[in-house]
Amino acid sequence: MDFFRGLQRMKFSDPMQLIAEAMLDRMEDLLPQSTEISRENLKQAMQCAAHLLTVLRALTTPQRQKWVSMLVRALQIEQDKVQDMLMSDLKILRRVDDDP
Repeated sequence: MDFFRGLQRMKFSDPMQLIAEAMLDRMEDLLPQSTEISRENLKQAMQCAAHLLTVLRALTTPQRQKWVSMLVRALQIEQDKVQDMLMSDLKILRRVDDDP
């Protein structure tokens, strides 16, 4: 019974917010600041970024800021064709918010 009472008290978020939080958290796990990032982790992080594009309008300013941070982190390690995709995502975020 406690489980159901907890569910009743829980404020369920918009599904887009749940997707955004999950993808941002996953990107943060895949792109740690203090360690070297593998190509596989980078690839998975870019898949998360693709999901974020689908929920872009639902992102809050702090979520967009976090995404920019993750993209910049990825940009620092990647020097080939992925760089173009990262720059494209950053430009999209810049258009959404004057000061991400």
